Amino acid sequence: RTPLTPALRLAAEVASSSSDEACTAVVISDGRCNVFINSNLEEDMNMLETELRNLNLLFVNAEPEKRSLGILEDMASRFGSEIFYLDDILI
Repeated sequence: RTPLTPALRLAAEVASSSSDEACTAVVISDGRCNVFINSNLEEDMNMLETELRNLNLLFVNAEPEKRSLGILEDMASRFGSEIFYLDDILI
């Protein structure tokens, strides 16, 4: 089970309670989310768009770029975030 959008919501809640002006969440996932806040990924992303506005996100895809489903890439694009691939980071 991968509760990606509930985890993003929790990150937004933690960031909003922080006294720091700029908070960053590093999201490491294979993008295969299957647990949602609402009923599907698109509904969750629409809802989270406002909540995540003040949180800097950095995505690390645990899947190789060639096998990626594109979900994390879409999220990164939607939130103006960078995305990296674990294979490119590991030596």
